[in-house]
Amino acid sequence: MIRAILSIIVSYIVLAVVTALSLTVAWIVIGEDGAFVDDTWLISPKWSAAMLGVGLVAGVVGGFVCHLIARSKKVIIVFAVFVLVLAALGSFYNHSMQHEKPTRPDDLKMFEATNSAKQPPLVLYLNPLLNTIGVIIGGGLRSDKRATPTQ
Repeated sequence: MIRAILSIIVSYIVLAVVTALSLTVAWIVIGEDGAFVDDTWLISPKWSAAMLGVGLVAGVVGGFVCHLIARSKKVIIVFAVFVLVLAALGSFYNHSMQHEKPTRPDDLKMFEATNSAKQPPLVLYLNPLLNTIGVIIGGGLRSDKRATPTQ
């Protein structure tokens, strides 16, 4: 039981770190002008695609780590549901907090961009699904004879 709980905690931390690092690299590569539409806070299609791709990849890595630690398909399913619920709650919260903001400043920092960006509803609600699908894919990547549904 402790192994299962620790695997979910560690896997979620790994998922979050992979997401944060990947989006930081994407911010450096795409830049402020590529991340937003014109002078608005609306994220661009390029940034939306980066976010969705990062969400899927981070989910795969998190699911793989969960499987390595827990060695149980049941724990991977619990982790996937955990990720779906947390990500969906985050999406609902972000959707409710999005309101019109003034024009973006010229010297925008990534932290300010993260807090002020307006995501299209499709991106908001597709990302939790891709995270969850990634967890399920990642959880099934490692072939381990010791991993059985009854463990």
